[in-house]
This record gives sequence, C-alpha cells and structure tokens, in this order.
Amino acid sequence: MAESISTYEQERRAKRDKLRELGLDPYGKATKGVTPLAQVRAWYRTEMGHDSGPLVRAAGRVMLKRDMGKLSFLTLRDETGDLQVALDDLIGRPVGSGGPVVAPDPVNQPMIRHWAAAFEDANPVYVDPEAAAASRHGQIVAPPLMLQTWTMATPKITGIGERGGNPIESDEPSALAVLDEAGFTATLASNSEFEIERYLHLGEVVTAETLIESISEEKQTRLGPGHFVTWVTTWTDEAGAVVGRQLFRILKFRPAAPS
Repeated sequence: MAESISTYEQERRAKRDKLRELGLDPYGKATKGVTPLAQVRAWYRTEMGHDSGPLVRAAGRVMLKRDMGKLSFLTLRDETGDLQVALDDLIGRPVGSGGPVVAPDPVNQPMIRHWAAAFEDANPVYVDPEAAAASRHGQIVAPPLMLQTWTMATPKITGIGERGGNPIESDEPSALAVLDEAGFTATLASNSEFEIERYLHLGEVVTAETLIESISEEKQTRLGPGHFVTWVTTWTDEAGAVVGRQLFRILKFRPAAPS
C-alpha cells in the first residue's frame, strides 16, 4: 500500500532535500552549553535592562517573528517552554530626532530662585550667597533635581496636543515611531531615577544626551498590551565630565477600543 503523504509533509521533505543538495545538514548539529529557555526566563529581571545580567547561550525553534521596522521580536520554543527575545538596532539610539542637546542658558540665579520657590525648598545654598559661601559648597549651587531643567526644549504651545504632547516640532522620525506605527500609541510614565555626580554652579553650561537603554518584550497590563521602554539621559559639563544621569521608563501600550 502506497504511503499517504500530506501536502505539508511533501513540502518539508522537498526543503530537506534542497538543503542536502546544498551540502547542508537539514537536521543541524547539537550545540553544547545551551541554557533551557525556562531557566533564561527565570533568571531575567526587568532592572537588568538590555545589556546587564548573565550572558547565556540559548537555542530554540522560531515559532513567531514580528517585525516592527527596526525592531523585531522572536518567540523561541524548546522542550521547557517559550521565550520572547528582541532583535533590534534601536538600543543605544537617541530617543528624539536629534543628538546631544546643549542648554540654551547657563545655570543662573533667577531660574534657581523660581524653581526653589515652586517646590518650597528653603535651602539657603540655592539663593543666599553668604550662606552658600559658608557651606561646604563655597558658592551658590543649583538644586540637584533641577538638572533636567537646564536642557529642556523651549515648548511651542500651538499644536502641542496634535503632536502628542511633544513640546517641539520636528520633521525627523523618532526612534519610538516604530512602536506608534505598530499600534502602541498610548504612553504612561512608570519610573524616574536620578544619579547625581555633583552640584552645578552658576555660569556652567551643560549638555544632555538621551539614549534608549532597553525595550521589553510585549507585556499584558491592565491598560492593554504594551512594551516598557527605558532610556538614560546623561548630563555633562563643558569639560565633558558627567554631572548626573536620569533613568526614565515608560509604557507604550495599545489603548483599548472605545466601547
């Protein structure tokens, strides 16, 4: 009795034979030192970001591949389960459309005074020259968390709603546009962490550079499916020395359809 072979099986056998014709082993070879996908998933922590944590070798069958412009997600499967991994060239790219941003104004007393008043911060080293001179700083200093104020873009109010809250106009695409194009158009801020290297003094001009650190696999949240995007802004002085950093994380999610 002739063997009954499905169309699917015929196609797979044809691909196998083609690989053999090319001198390739269609069944591959064993790879040593492979970590089970379930173990990789158990080791991972969100705070590891994109380039920290243990270095592992994993293997699995590609069950699903989703392309989002410069960002791709693969679902791998082995006998222990599935694991979603990101393959992208967005990591290390600027968040906005440009490069480093130089502060439009030097660190100055009027802005410090208004900031301190707005936050009801009565520390005299920010506004009182005599108290500041007698302190460990020896002079007026800016509040540490005022760091991002110096390089904030001057907003253009007209059309800010149509730009999704973006304070400035730009014709150049943002690195995050790939998520918008994939339907993850809503944004929710989730984390902000500052690391201060030193206080700023009057007259200093700082430069900020903001780069994407990591993009998570798709997560199911109460707001809808989405990706956590983390970026790090680094501020440097005129000599190029780092004065502070900010880690900022948002959730880019697909909003639920109106009922």
